[in-house]
Amino acid sequence: ANGAMVSMFLALLLAACRPSKGMTLVADSKANTASPVNKVVELLGVLGKQLQEEHAEDEKWYEGYADWFAQVEREMNSFISETQETIQAADESQKQEEALAVSKRNTLDKTAGRLAQAEKELVDAKEVREHDQKTFEKNEAECVEAVDQFQRALEVMAKKQPDAAFLESTPKSGVG
Repeated sequence: ANGAMVSMFLALLLAACRPSKGMTLVADSKANTASPVNKVVELLGVLGKQLQEEHAEDEKWYEGYADWFAQVEREMNSFISETQETIQAADESQKQEEALAVSKRNTLDKTAGRLAQAEKELVDAKEVREHDQKTFEKNEAECVEAVDQFQRALEVMAKKQPDAAFLESTPKSGVG
């Protein structure tokens, strides 16, 4: 934009400094080339051409830069899009993993509850078993003692009444 303005300014300046048809600044050819205004006009012409060449070169550079920028912008937009997709996939994966963790935690809590209940039932069953064992051992001891007493009573009765018929049917060996 600045190059175009400078070129336009120089063109207007050149047009203003050039003599019109039929008008000459100096009649003499030597004087015409040596005049300061003509020298300025000549230099402005050279400067204008130089500016136009630089402007053309700058346009090429600008077009190259614009193409490069457009390419980088496309690549960055593609990268951003891919990154956003990756982030969304990671977020979804994280949500699924959190849901799975909650599910596993609930399952673990239920299992821990069942385990605690089973341990309590085991402790209760052991207590019942110990109580039953003590009761059984007490009853067994009483039964063993009763059988022993009964056998001794039979032996005593057999000594005192050897003819008794009921004694023949009982075994002579001890039970126990």
